[in-house]
This record gives sequence, C-alpha cells and structure tokens, in this order.
Amino acid sequence: MSTAAPQDRRRSPRILLQVPILLKAYTQEGEISEGHALTLVVNDHGGLLETALKVNPNQKLDLVNPKSGRTASCRVLRVEETYEADYTVAFEFDYPDPQFWPLDFPAED
Repeated sequence: MSTAAPQDRRRSPRILLQVPILLKAYTQEGEISEGHALTLVVNDHGGLLETALKVNPNQKLDLVNPKSGRTASCRVLRVEETYEADYTVAFEFDYPDPQFWPLDFPAED
C-alpha cells in the first residue's frame, strides 16, 4: 500500500494575496449588482475572495482591479457564508489572466 501524497492537480500555483477588488455581478435578467471584495488566494485561473455581496454558483462576474484599472470576466464556482455574514467566493476567469494580479507567478515545475 502506497503512502505517497496525491499530486496537486491545480493548473497554476496558488498565492495568498489580499487585493481590494470591485465586484460586478450579473443576473440572468441582465441586472448588475456592485460591491467590494478582498481576495484571499489567487492564481492565473481565478481565486478565492471575500465579499458582502451575495452571489450564486455559475453567476457571471466582472472583477475590476482599481489599482491597475484591469477588468476580468469570470464565473462563480462555489459560495460559502462566513461567520461575519460575508461570503467566501471561489471564482474562475473565463480566460487565464496572470497579469490581472499585481505580481509575477512562479514558474511551474
């Protein structure tokens, strides 16, 4: 019986990074809700953020990085309510965008 750890199957490395983000959420009816968010973990395919704005799995979002002015489209993968009545949101970019974050990602092994 092997005791080897399973391989990490992530497409890009995760980095703990707090970046304030403007979040635009789109409903199926075409309505837009805006709110502020703070990233917790990022990679060039998406990340994890915390926000007071209620969103749902598969909902379309635009993230705006106020510092760089860059906008990235993404979709919600998972939502969990936190103890502070905020939400932790896992998201995935429509297209990988490593330049969205203010850092250089380490090279993959």
